[in-house]
Amino acid sequence: MTSTTRQRLMLAASVIVLLLGIGASWAAGRGGVDFPSLYVIGRGVLTGTNIYAPGATADFPTVYGVDQPMGMFYPPATGFTMLPFAMLPYGVAKFLWFVVMDLVLVLGVRQLVRVAAPRAETRVWVFCAGVILLSSTLRWSMILLQGAPLVFGLLCLFIAAEHDERPRLATALAVLAVAVKMTLSLPFLGILLLRRRLLAVVAAGGTWVLLNVAGFARMGSGALREYRQNVGQLEAFGNINAPDPWNPISLPRLDWTSLIYGLTANLKVAHLASLGLSALLALGLLWLGFRAAKPKSLRSTALFLPPLVCLGSMCVYHHHYDACLFFAPALLAYFNLGEELRPKWALLLTAPLLLMILVLPIGVVQRLANDAFGVRGIGLLKLSFPIATNLMLAGSLALLLRHFAQANGESVGGTLPGNQRLNNGSKIDSSPPAASTVSVGKSGIE
Repeated sequence: MTSTTRQRLMLAASVIVLLLGIGASWAAGRGGVDFPSLYVIGRGVLTGTNIYAPGATADFPTVYGVDQPMGMFYPPATGFTMLPFAMLPYGVAKFLWFVVMDLVLVLGVRQLVRVAAPRAETRVWVFCAGVILLSSTLRWSMILLQGAPLVFGLLCLFIAAEHDERPRLATALAVLAVAVKMTLSLPFLGILLLRRRLLAVVAAGGTWVLLNVAGFARMGSGALREYRQNVGQLEAFGNINAPDPWNPISLPRLDWTSLIYGLTANLKVAHLASLGLSALLALGLLWLGFRAAKPKSLRSTALFLPPLVCLGSMCVYHHHYDACLFFAPALLAYFNLGEELRPKWALLLTAPLLLMILVLPIGVVQRLANDAFGVRGIGLLKLSFPIATNLMLAGSLALLLRHFAQANGESVGGTLPGNQRLNNGSKIDSSPPAASTVSVGKSGIE
């Protein structure tokens, strides 16, 4: 078999994987029980109807064929992003929402791979996009038609735009991501801060505030108060959003509140600990980011993005279907850092969450856990999600700190300056580093 024939066969196989992924996401998304809430938020902004008022969602079972939600939790800013869909009949809007999410995801993966691995053949990004569409976490999102896959695609496009020197496009993508789902947008803002793009951060945050002010004003004087009442019920015990992993009806969550409550059964302690850990991690990343010698390099983005996604996922309420954002730092680190990913034990810490979002059949595992251990088994399965997310954070911080220490010329893992030896006896080359290695500077990382 010639090299050309082999390449064509591999491309064909990659295309088949992509088509299977699109088919799988379509099959999962036919239910889409969360899309009516997004659609109605857009309708509220379009028509000026207060969709946060009591009884505003009473017609969901008859009009949209889904259970009445316990409240409307999306702010008006999200409604503005849904206006193109809200102008269409519901069935058409739902299909278009699915198409847009899949399209943005595929194009985002394509651009991210092309930036991280410019010499990679077409089949590489096609295969990656197909695998992500086939992944467990995409299935979890698409079953509900949640917006996480869209934000993941926007994150990939945003990183590509930043490193293709298209700052205006990158800013526009960050503004859009913040408006679509503020709670998933922290990685966008973190990378903008890392790259010293403070005006872009202000533009994204300011646009979100202005859209919400305009939306609440359009819906009437009581809309803001009633929205706050709705949000106050979001994590109420006895529903699927509760932070209690031992509650059989609650869905798995990624955040610190769910983990700490699951271990302590004390909600006040869980909230305070979550707030403290979030502040500590945010300040630590800010300190490292502002000391980075070359903050605009792709290597810096590849090292800072994983802990930023962890922080965004753990500081506030997030369900397991939002974990698809972790594919962005995984792809970037794999193609950009490669053999530089050290220490290896840190990679092992990232493996549980990546394996879970790739291949975990959560329904099957939940039934097995219930059969083996009863309700406690289901609780342990749910608790495994925030535990795996914390392991991901620990591994990504270890990688970041190791590269940071190397850039400062410090001893890491037994490495000593000069033409000396490691603990295992192998010799260290004191010659200048190649272009692909981390350069030594006064502070920070390349």
